[in-house]
Amino acid sequence: MKFRKAAFIIMLIICFLLTFSIYAEDQPFDCGFDDEVVEEAGDESGEEAEIIAEEPLVVTTCGQSPGSLMAQQLARREGIEVERQDLLTADYLREKFEADEGFRTLFITIGTSGKGLGAAGINMDDEEKRINSIIEEARNQEMLIIGGQIEGEERRMDRGDERSMHIVAPQVDILIVHVGANKDNYYTDLAEELGIPIYYIEGTMQTVDPLRIIFGLAE
Repeated sequence: MKFRKAAFIIMLIICFLLTFSIYAEDQPFDCGFDDEVVEEAGDESGEEAEIIAEEPLVVTTCGQSPGSLMAQQLARREGIEVERQDLLTADYLREKFEADEGFRTLFITIGTSGKGLGAAGINMDDEEKRINSIIEEARNQEMLIIGGQIEGEERRMDRGDERSMHIVAPQVDILIVHVGANKDNYYTDLAEELGIPIYYIEGTMQTVDPLRIIFGLAE
């Protein structure tokens, strides 16, 4: 067990260094291991967060930030069957479904990276069309959709981040939100208005805690 934990930590460090080399202008995400999940926001939104997600999980990003990589690695750490497609398309979801290999849960991370968008050769107009199309297909397949702002205040710095948030957050079934990105209570108010169960975290690494609950892995 100690060897597996050490190997996982080394893998995360390598992933972080590779990600940082691509997104050099972006602020690093919060990697606090000691923080606790703040609270299950079902208490505030009036909705009990009892939805149990099914595997396999597919992770994508609205804005090409590195949060999707961390979400994938953290889900994998919990033994969740997961695939990451930063440029996921509705066509790919359909192909997997028709091959009887469809995903059951979609996780969309919120927040943008200028370098990530540039490297992909796209802009936020392209992202909005792509995300809306995959959400529509996910609904057709009755998939559970999770929205995650897991990188904190660094991903609420500009209009791109705000646009990513407004594209994704109102359309999901569950929200996972870093408290640093919720200082204006946008996510809290939205969750209450739309009845969306929401989990708050204080560090990116804490994303595992709501994932355990959502996937029915919590002891």
